[in-house]
Amino acid sequence: SILSCFSRLDDSESYWDRKWDEYKNGFGDTDENVNFWLGNEALYTLTNDKHVTLRVEMYGDRTPNSKNATDFWFGHYFEFKVGPETQNYPLVNLEMDWAHPIGNASTAWYDLTCSIGSPFSTVDNIHDPVKECVTKFQMGGWWLKNCALSTLNGAYTPKDWNNGYGMFWIWDGSDTILHPRKTRMLLRNTVV
Repeated sequence: SILSCFSRLDDSESYWDRKWDEYKNGFGDTDENVNFWLGNEALYTLTNDKHVTLRVEMYGDRTPNSKNATDFWFGHYFEFKVGPETQNYPLVNLEMDWAHPIGNASTAWYDLTCSIGSPFSTVDNIHDPVKECVTKFQMGGWWLKNCALSTLNGAYTPKDWNNGYGMFWIWDGSDTILHPRKTRMLLRNTVV
């Protein structure tokens, strides 16, 4: 089945400080190589009562002196489900086949699966009990609970960006914090 892109981001726009209604309804243009977010309401509709695979793609690492500056990472997560707005669009479910992972983005359990059960937070609608995760660490526009171990919509270059704040992904256990140059997230209905 076909992969449908629902998010694309590079350094040309800021996502972390977008408001709730922008994330709810989506923003940007779905043309090739243009930044956009399809919308949380659309994500809820597309993942509700369906078997959906999420593919995360990350290109390059901006971390100073990175050995991975031009590398590519991807991961497939199964049974991806986002809840309704009445529950703050939580990340309801996301599964990884740890015995046989598809891709190289998740190697030791520290990844997006740690956000399961977390509500979505934006700068004007913070549901994380640690408000600084959005306000100080600039992780807005993501599924947060006591921050997160990945925030692909975080600030591209926050003040303390090399400490795992803003836009980042923990890779290879907790040994490496990636700061991707650009990212894409895609959906596919899975036949079971």
